Amino acid sequence: MRRGPRLLLWTVVGAMALVTLVQWIAAFGRGGETLADAKRMLYEASLFQVELLAGYASEASRASTTGELDGLKQSAYSVEFTHGRLARAAGDGVPELRSASALVELLVRLQIGGERRLKPEEAERLAAASPFITELYDGYAALFGEDGRLDAAAAERIRAADERILNILQGE
Repeated sequence: MRRGPRLLLWTVVGAMALVTLVQWIAAFGRGGETLADAKRMLYEASLFQVELLAGYASEASRASTTGELDGLKQSAYSVEFTHGRLARAAGDGVPELRSASALVELLVRLQIGGERRLKPEEAERLAAASPFITELYDGYAALFGEDGRLDAAAAERIRAADERILNILQGE
């Protein structure tokens, strides 16, 4: 073989080896996502669920039948689940969302007998809770800063909104 084709062959083989090595370093060298990144992603997933809950709550305030509450029930359950995981992962300071559990319980009770028209007091209760669910979302959106630290003022806003929602749902 002449020198030109051999040099080209070894250049291609060397380039392929270098690309493979760079890919391995990128995949295994960083050690994967850090725990802080995982918490951040869990927070973002939970925030998305709370945003969906706020949207469904505003729709539910105009609902006339129990069948129209399916989306709200599903999103309340998702918030309950994802927030519970976030609270366990992030530790102290993350407020509890007791209103999500209470909302799931209320909606299950309303729907237990099948689809029916909502009673006026049931519709009023859902409509009264809707603005506080929006307030809960606003506080939740500010719960963690870009640096990953918990915002105590946002946590307090969430606690206050959660308490108001809980009182409304329990008929107090």
